[in-house]
Amino acid sequence: MSHTTTLKGIAIKDTTAIEQAVADLQAKGVSISLLRDATPRMYFREQEREVGICEYVLKLPGRYDVGLKWDAEKQEYTAYMDTWGGDVRNAIGAACPLPSTDRDREGEHAIGAFTQRYGVNAAKNQAAAQGYMVTERAAEDGTIHLEVQL
Repeated sequence: MSHTTTLKGIAIKDTTAIEQAVADLQAKGVSISLLRDATPRMYFREQEREVGICEYVLKLPGRYDVGLKWDAEKQEYTAYMDTWGGDVRNAIGAACPLPSTDRDREGEHAIGAFTQRYGVNAAKNQAAAQGYMVTERAAEDGTIHLEVQL
């Protein structure tokens, strides 16, 4: 699929953390909403047909969205997006400085702020389920530190 980008190395599994990440970004002023059972907008209609209906869609301003589609074999959601023109990157963006010209990390750069908030919330949810308390602290460089206590 021309223009279609997926993420590698980021396991998205926790649906509550997806919802929390979207809420966190909204609280920071990012224009994003979460749709259920929808097709993400992409440049070519063929891309949209090939990706199809996703369980979750990060609805963004502009031309393109991000679809999160369940992969039963991997037991995780795969993120699908069209990174052409920088619409997704401009709407969500990286959490920490990443080289935006690194084509292998283009998707990671485009939705880094979402995946960072997803990871923080997934870790907090898992810790809370095991009876731990978690304190979050953001550093000046954009990294987030979690302190887990019993």
